Amino acid sequence: MLSLYVDTAVREDAAPLLGLGIFRGLTTNPLLLQRAGLSAEDLPDLVSWVLEQGVEEVFCQAWGDTARDLVACGEPQISGTPAGHLSTCRSQWGSSQSRV
Repeated sequence: MLSLYVDTAVREDAAPLLGLGIFRGLTTNPLLLQRAGLSAEDLPDLVSWVLEQGVEEVFCQAWGDTARDLVACGEPQISGTPAGHLSTCRSQWGSSQSRV
């Protein structure tokens, strides 16, 4: 099954697209957050807002140099690095869901 995602951190851009009902969710990353004037501290509010729009998934790319940094990002998309794999294990133990 094909799943489509809106790739942004700007609510005003995402709202009309998510309202179409054809997108499964939203993805974002550090560069998109920066361009939107947001930071990691804004992610919980952004994720809550996206889920209130009735979509099924939100993906937030993690960033950092250590497993602790990556886990601190919440439910991250993890890169295939040693720190990424370690943080995935730690995230699963903490009952967060991760995508590698």
